[in-house]
Amino acid sequence: MSRTAGDFPTKPLAKDGLDLGTLGSSAVLLAILVALVGYAKVQQRRSGAELALTNAP
Repeated sequence: MSRTAGDFPTKPLAKDGLDLGTLGSSAVLLAILVALVGYAKVQQRRSGAELALTNAP
């Protein structure tokens, strides 16, 4: 399963892929990774701010 999913972005359109090539596929995966890390960081800051507000005297 994972091997097929990994080949999907690089496969030609004729073979039901995205035809991004290895560089394009890597760029898309990097963008997704950066977005997810950024989202997690924002969520972490929000939960920290909420804790600070609830623990205030």
